[in-house]
Amino acid sequence: MLNSTEKSRLSEFLESGLLFNEDRTDFIDANSTFLVLSCGPNGYNEFSQRMSMVIQLPDLASRPLSEKLALINYFFTIEANNAKKNIEVKREILVALLLTDFPLNVKGLEMEIKRASATACVRVMDDPNSNIEVTISDLNNEVQKSLIRSRTQSTEIFDLLGSQMLFIYDCNEQYQSITYDDSHDLYAEIRSQYTELSKRGINTETIHNIINSHVNTLFKRYNYYRSFNDEYDTEQLSKIVDPKIIHMVTKIMDTCKNELQREIQPQVFYGLCLHMNSLLTLQLNQSRVDDDQIVHIVQEYPKEYGISIQLGQMFKDTFNIELPIEEIVIIAMFLIKDEEDTEGHPVLLYIFHGKGVATSLCDVTNTLTHTNNVYAYDLCLEKDSTTSLQEIKTLVQRIDNGQGIIVIYDMGSIKTMLDTISEETDIKIRYIYFPITLLGLDVARKCSQEIDLEYVYHTTMREMKTMLQMNDSRKEIIITLCHTGEGGDFQLKQYIDQYSNLGFKTIPLAISKRDELISQVMALKKIYRIHCFVGTYDPKLMGIPFVSMTKVFENKPEAIDKILMFEPIQSKQLDYSAVYSFLEEQFKCISVSKLKSILPSIIDELEIIYSLSADQKVGLFVHIACLLENCKQGVCKQACKDADTILEDYPEDFKVVSKVLKPLEKAFKVIIDDNQVVAIIMILNKL
Repeated sequence: MLNSTEKSRLSEFLESGLLFNEDRTDFIDANSTFLVLSCGPNGYNEFSQRMSMVIQLPDLASRPLSEKLALINYFFTIEANNAKKNIEVKREILVALLLTDFPLNVKGLEMEIKRASATACVRVMDDPNSNIEVTISDLNNEVQKSLIRSRTQSTEIFDLLGSQMLFIYDCNEQYQSITYDDSHDLYAEIRSQYTELSKRGINTETIHNIINSHVNTLFKRYNYYRSFNDEYDTEQLSKIVDPKIIHMVTKIMDTCKNELQREIQPQVFYGLCLHMNSLLTLQLNQSRVDDDQIVHIVQEYPKEYGISIQLGQMFKDTFNIELPIEEIVIIAMFLIKDEEDTEGHPVLLYIFHGKGVATSLCDVTNTLTHTNNVYAYDLCLEKDSTTSLQEIKTLVQRIDNGQGIIVIYDMGSIKTMLDTISEETDIKIRYIYFPITLLGLDVARKCSQEIDLEYVYHTTMREMKTMLQMNDSRKEIIITLCHTGEGGDFQLKQYIDQYSNLGFKTIPLAISKRDELISQVMALKKIYRIHCFVGTYDPKLMGIPFVSMTKVFENKPEAIDKILMFEPIQSKQLDYSAVYSFLEEQFKCISVSKLKSILPSIIDELEIIYSLSADQKVGLFVHIACLLENCKQGVCKQACKDADTILEDYPEDFKVVSKVLKPLEKAFKVIIDDNQVVAIIMILNKL
């Protein structure tokens, strides 16, 4: 964007061909200069009359896909070079970028690729040898939605991409035509944030969440996105607050609305303006927030913290004052809103093709149940997918009570639309596929081709039976999880097998590395249907439900089936009694009565040091109990592959944990070796 002075100088140059210096004491005759301008419609209208010749280039949407692909390849290679890592991109990402209309044309495409690459870079910051893997979720929602149009241009896309499913951009390929401003080095900022948070002792997973939020807000700093309206009355405020402060806080309020999905109260805006204004004169060399509070804010409110980083960077860019992390946390406190208790319930939504089909089902259901919690959307055949997507999104946002939506649908791209909506709105949506329309189409087609009623009926019934049984052909299983291989996952399996009457096969997995867990779960999915995970941590994989070990052991064994079927039960405070009862039946060498007298105090001591959650406490309790039993039995577990690295990275933790475990070693006359201490450190730090 040019200011008035720059516009005046440009106009003068276009008319005279002369370039003057700042004080107009000298000039250069530049009549033979070739000038390249990039501007929007308004800029073109302003300067076009002064240009002797205009060559109008088509916008990006009007250019052939082959040219667009060349730009995509170019920008990804640039990002690989900047990040100094190879970038892996799946086919669907290239298709989405090819089919998206970017309002800012080439600049918009460049910034989307930069943002997606930066977001993906966060995931491998702690692994210098890994490539950056860009996924579809790294793209913004508008780009993701463009995949809905992919089938209309499938032939042209196949001609461009062939059958290749993965594209790798080499970080060693050099380009010289684009230069970057070091002050806006995105990857350097990510590395800086990562290092600062690591020093504070914040775990890797939380850092990733924080920096992802930071990346999403970071790009608001660049002037490539549309501006917004000022909703706040700033006339009186500007008398006591620097207008630059008001401007940057106004911008951050708009970011808050988008990122936090809630309205920001005016008092927050005014309070933040006054606070930021005070930082211009406040001495920032004294810490006003202790480390515990910093860790709490960062871990519990990553989005608010990420937005605060953005405001701090704007403050630095404007006033050349760098805010310490303590001040960033104070800013985050302005944005934090207490969680409100909701008493809502899930609702049902019918989505069927045809006029009135879903509406009629909705009316009948509400009439017979007297619940009035059923809604409908009639997907008319003549409506285009973009219009339908927006209408369904509006309906979903209106009917959600905070507990999610069950959708019964018939066919088509409805699930893709709902996935997109769920991603955009953070509303939980679960799907029930009921292909009544497809069934009708199939029967109608057969009736038009066959004359034998019985043939049509029996072939249809056979196909229906096959379809309905298809999902039930695999045996249903439960996976029990444990961070390490000390037997916690196996003991949990034994507990479920002993008390559950559901008949699920239970498979224990003691895996700490996420990629290995994903590989194992994918292999199991080919053979079984996974009912849920049960364990000390939720791996958040493939939408598979999770049941915490805490919930299993804080209730009586008779309640296990209700817990596994997600039925509501009244829980009681954990007292380890169920754990003791089960371990007494399983252990052969360890005295559970002695365990009762010593282990709870050990767990309590670790809880004070590491601020353990209830799930961590139960998991750690079972883990250490099984560890002692294995030591007594002489069972040697395989050493952790990363043991040396962990011992090197967490020397203080090793000293603390070893000291805390000394009473156990004395009481049970065992030696807990370094590898077993490492396993406990991994649980405590969620490694």
